[in-house]
Amino acid sequence: MKRDEVGLRVVAEQRRLALLQTRLEQVEREDGLLAYEVALKRVDAQRVASVREVLPRYSDVGRLFGELGAYRQRHGIVATAWTAVWYDPEHRENGVDGEATFTTEDRLPEDGRVHAGGLPAMGTMACAVHHGSFATVGQAYSALMT
Repeated sequence: MKRDEVGLRVVAEQRRLALLQTRLEQVEREDGLLAYEVALKRVDAQRVASVREVLPRYSDVGRLFGELGAYRQRHGIVATAWTAVWYDPEHRENGVDGEATFTTEDRLPEDGRVHAGGLPAMGTMACAVHHGSFATVGQAYSALMT
């Protein structure tokens, strides 16, 4: 029993060491990733307006956010959070399945390509908050992917 207990502690410490190593590598690169604190957390189900499309590149999600912004303005909706959701099981260079969303408590009328729906609760999700323009959101994505 003692051997099993020590083995579990070793595994936990190895996990902590790997996280520390990743953080140290970020510091050494000095490429702006430290501006983003990435957290693993549980996310409850959310009511959202969204536009989903297979995009040429990740950066093209900005066009989808533009569609959502125009929709929000047309209908006077209060958006509480803007989120990009990626559906591919692993990183791709092109042809990425992406969705732009915003959460709201307001009524969401159907309008063109904007879909009124929801995102399911997630047991574990990597999350980062980006403050600034869409021109620099790529740094947040890099922090998440790292």
